[in-house]
Amino acid sequence: MNSNHNEEETINLKKKRKIAKDKALNNKTLKKLSIDHNVSRQVVRSAISMTDVLINVESDDPILQNTYFTKKTESKTTEIDQYILNGLEDIRGKNGIVNKHTLQDLANRYKSKHEECSVAITPYFFKNFKKRNNVVWRTLYGESRSADMNNILEWFQVYNLYKSEYEAKDIFNLDETGLFIKNFGNKSYVIKDVDDRKNIKLNKTRVTLLLAFNRFGEELPPLVISKSKRPRCFKIAEPEVFDILYDSNDSAWLTRDIFASYLNKINQELVLKDRKILLLMDNFAGHDINEPSNIRFLFL
Repeated sequence: MNSNHNEEETINLKKKRKIAKDKALNNKTLKKLSIDHNVSRQVVRSAISMTDVLINVESDDPILQNTYFTKKTESKTTEIDQYILNGLEDIRGKNGIVNKHTLQDLANRYKSKHEECSVAITPYFFKNFKKRNNVVWRTLYGESRSADMNNILEWFQVYNLYKSEYEAKDIFNLDETGLFIKNFGNKSYVIKDVDDRKNIKLNKTRVTLLLAFNRFGEELPPLVISKSKRPRCFKIAEPEVFDILYDSNDSAWLTRDIFASYLNKINQELVLKDRKILLLMDNFAGHDINEPSNIRFLFL
């Protein structure tokens, strides 16, 4: 191992400060400073190059006296990184999409404005850029940024009026979802280099589930919609045994007729209990029916 390199690593901040101060006050040559301080010329050059920093350090600080000084140099990618990040944040702030071509364009734009920039715009640069700046590729979910804020505020005003007429336990949120009952996915543990079966046709048999809950976890009886009028499983037990309602049509989708039939059954139970509820739901066409006597609608 290089002895000069070892020596430079063991020179602490206090000694380098003395060398820098000696040079500034006495204007000694590299050779003279090297002899007087018993260090190599490489160490002298290092101390001189940091004169401004070293002289401003308090040498009597016991922590600094034993601190090994490393000169921090600003990365040549710092400015171009910041330019790209500013562009990225500006585009995302307007709810725009930033892909690899956008990053490439931002980098090229910086290079065209700064001819002195020696950074090579390569895939390797972008790989490290993302690591340095915590930039990730992500799927953007939801439509919250697409909503009109004025409409949201108006809806909450209406909701607050409705809410004042109901107890919290009587406000339910209703929605539908699809369930692929025969789809077990396309991932599996396999024996490597033995099982080479790759193509799997996914079963797309689907049923629709209608679910409604209040904030306390109470649920209205779920509705299952399938294509079969009488599935074979009903030979063993009727859906009502599990407090589930069932209906069917050719597409297994929720229709106005099915929704009206479902809510009428729920309404009968509510009438018997002398209970009224508020139902929050989206404005899906299948929800466009007349309100039952004890159920009030508020569309999102």
